[in-house]
Amino acid sequence: MAAAILKLVDTSAPPSKPRDTYRFEQRRAQRYSVTGRATAVSQADPADGTLQRIRSLQLVNMSDCGIGAVCQDALPLDSTIVVFVPPHGPERGMDYYGRVARCTKKDYGHEIGIHFEPKSAA
Repeated sequence: MAAAILKLVDTSAPPSKPRDTYRFEQRRAQRYSVTGRATAVSQADPADGTLQRIRSLQLVNMSDCGIGAVCQDALPLDSTIVVFVPPHGPERGMDYYGRVARCTKKDYGHEIGIHFEPKSAA
């Protein structure tokens, strides 16, 4: 029986080429699953004549750096967006400002990733 060899890096690649490695999780913050709906106001493309558009989002996950959600419409990458999460019980609602980092078409809508804008220390 031959011994199996596990390689995480392709050592046969020439040194001038970047080596092929597995892509591991590289997130800056822990991601938490969430459920609920939120309202988003996004900056639309000025070419179509509308400046802002209101959309409904189904929240999927959230971290300190961003939100993952499902939307029925495609959103342009790097467009600005504000997400309004309504209050729930004794908790207060929150407003999140960010940019669309990812938009992927799926059978049930568009999965979008929103990266929060850095907050100024004042």
